[in-house]
Amino acid sequence: MPTLEELLREHTHADAGLSIHERVFYTLTDTPALTENRTAKLLGLLIEELVESGALTPRQLDKLLLDAAL
Repeated sequence: MPTLEELLREHTHADAGLSIHERVFYTLTDTPALTENRTAKLLGLLIEELVESGALTPRQLDKLLLDAAL
């Protein structure tokens, strides 16, 4: 069974020397057919963390979602 570090290197571009923004970019775009899905999933996970930590209120999230949908 692979270790967490092996999975991170294989699936998230956790290579030495990459900046955070490069790692995120390469992880999201390495398979063009999945780019939109991965971007939406990452954004959803980030928003969830922000709401759970109290950095973003559910009301603020509602406004953001409505603004994005219109």
